[in-house]
Parts: sequence; structure tokens; C-alpha cells
Amino acid sequence: MTHKLKTDTLLGEGGMAQVYRAEDPALGRAVAVKVLRAELCDQDDVVQRFVGEAKLAAALDHPGILPIYALGVDDQGRPAVSMKLSQGGSLHDRMQGDRRLPQGDVIDELVDVVVKVCNALGQAHDHGVVHGDIKTRNILLGRHGVVYVADWGNACAMGAEAPLGPDGRPTILGTPAVLSPEQAAGGPVDGRTDVFGVGAMLYTLLARRVPYGRGGPQARIGAARVGQRKPLNTVARRTPGVLCAIVERAMALNPTDRHPTIDALRDDLVAYRRRQVDAPLRLLSDGEVLVRQGDPSDALYIVEGGRLRVSATHDGVERALGECAAGDVIGEIGLLADDVRTATVTAEGRVSVRVVRRDAVQDELARLSPRLQTVFSVLARRLHAKVKVDPVIPR
Repeated sequence: MTHKLKTDTLLGEGGMAQVYRAEDPALGRAVAVKVLRAELCDQDDVVQRFVGEAKLAAALDHPGILPIYALGVDDQGRPAVSMKLSQGGSLHDRMQGDRRLPQGDVIDELVDVVVKVCNALGQAHDHGVVHGDIKTRNILLGRHGVVYVADWGNACAMGAEAPLGPDGRPTILGTPAVLSPEQAAGGPVDGRTDVFGVGAMLYTLLARRVPYGRGGPQARIGAARVGQRKPLNTVARRTPGVLCAIVERAMALNPTDRHPTIDALRDDLVAYRRRQVDAPLRLLSDGEVLVRQGDPSDALYIVEGGRLRVSATHDGVERALGECAAGDVIGEIGLLADDVRTATVTAEGRVSVRVVRRDAVQDELARLSPRLQTVFSVLARRLHAKVKVDPVIPR
């Protein structure tokens, strides 16, 4: 394989190789060519690793894995791999363009990208391969929403131990700033290592900072080994709590506490994007109180079946205000206005309601644009004021 390399078209570089934009002389198309650094070409183990990465990526045929075209040497005799040229840059490049904490639609778009990454990793895991270095720089963006997982240089078999260095100690492979605890400890890796990697990448995207960002490589590896980082919800306050919980589970210190597979993590992210609000069913018996006047308004209720009586006590006198039936919503005004209950709601016979907690509602509001959040806030205040003069509306 020979390509017309142009030294002024360097696209990127790492410790092992450089990536150039080049022209395929046979097919007349632009390609990316990854070339082993000249100073490493006489090291047989490095050459074998370089070639092995190319063969591995080529074997993992998936729309989300960057296609490999050819393996050979460049016009200077250096080992080289020809691959598809991604036009959209990396996810890291996209993130660098906007350092503000994402919210609303921007968060949804990032989650969509990560779901595609999970799909590609699922293909690798089905073939017994762990990527081992998931990060924003290794995710390339194509046209029309295409996402590629690239750079399989640290990939290994499921359950593989870390390779030993010249000193007999495990060699730490991966990027210290987003390293999984088992990699930092030089232990065996499996699919849950990539689960952690995806979680750490989401952390980076949502917080606009890496999980382990203090000190040099050794300090970061030490922090990764024990999971010493700030929780996502403290550094990305605009991120919905449900998504924070997904990321925290993926990044659990103990692999057994993470999502068991990359598919399970993907399913959680897809459910989040479909806005499947957790609303458990609650059954009430006749005479049971659903909400009591004066209690904090920490949830709203959607009546699925049965009837409920609404009453309020003023100046020591209780009076009936009305009834609620299937399809009615109870408590939404007090929840949005962060107020106490203005009425007592009691079941008349058997009643079933869906319970939506405050944090779930806040998560959904956080996913709206700032302008719509303002609209909801204004509406809540106006409804709250109306209730004060029209106590028939329970909240």
C-alpha cells in the first residue's frame, strides 16, 4: 500500500502513531492513514501491536466502528493503515467548541451519540473484545449523525490481564484521566471496563471536565484506583438526576455494582431519552389519606382508578371542596411552587394512583430549554396565586 502523504495534512497524533489525510491513488478518494512513528519502527513488539490493532478493527465489522481499508507501508516504508476519513472531527473537538455546561436538547444529543457508541461496543463484546480506552478523542463524528469508535490500540480479550513491563509489573493501559479502577490496579478487564469508560466519557461531556483531572499521570492513576472524584451531580448541576444516577452506576468502583453489560447501559440511556418517568403505582383502601393539608408537597399523583374526596379545614371547620376521579392530577401546583398541601385528599373505596416524585418532575423540567423553564415557573406562580383565592383546587 502506498499513499501520497502530504506532511502539511497531519490530522492528529499519539504516542505510537500519527494520522494524516491522504489520497488513495488507486481509487482517487481521500482517506485517513495512520502511520507508526519512525522511532518505533525497529521495535518488533510495537510493530506487532500496531498491526494487531488494524486486524482487530477490521474484523469488527459494524457501522459504528471506523472501517479499515488496507494494511501495508507508506511511501517511506513505515507500517501504515488506511481507513475511512471521518469528516466531522472527534467528540472532543465538538466539546471544545462550547465549554458551557450542557442542558436540555444538548444533553439529549450527547446521550444519542453515546447510545451509538454502546451499540458499537456491543459488537466488540460479542466478539470477546474490550476496547479499553473509551474517551471523547476516540469517538469520531461523520455526516448525517454517524458515530465511529476508533483507536483500538489498547483493545484486548475479555478477562485479559494487564501485560507485564520490563520490571515485571503490570503495564497500565488507557488514559489516566478516565481510567477504570481495575485498569488502574493492573487487574483483568471485561465488558464492564468499557461500561466504566462510557460512564466516564458521559461524565466528561456533562461536566466539561474529566473525572480525574488533578496532578500528573501517577496521581490520576492513584485517584482512579480508589474512585476518588467528585460526584457528577456536584459538578454538572444542570444534568437531570436520572442521568446522573445512570452515570454514577456505570462508574461504580466495584465492577459488580455497574451495569452488567454495555447493552444494559444502552437500555438505560434509551429509556432516559424516551422520557420514561418513574411513576410507581400506589393502591389506597377506603378512607386512606393520600395527602394531608399542611404537609410538604413532594409529589404529584395521577389518578388511574376510583374516586377521592377533597376537603380542607379552616378556622377549625372542615368543609368538602370536591372530588377527583380517573385522569385527574393532584398536587401539581404545590409541587411546582414548592409549597405545602392546601387540602386533604381521601380515598372513597379502592383507588389507584401513579406517584411522580419531585425529583422526577424537576428532571423533566431541566430537559426543557431555559425559555420553557421560565414559562413553567411563571405559570406555577400564577396558579399558586389563583389557588389562594380559589381553594377548591387542591395542591
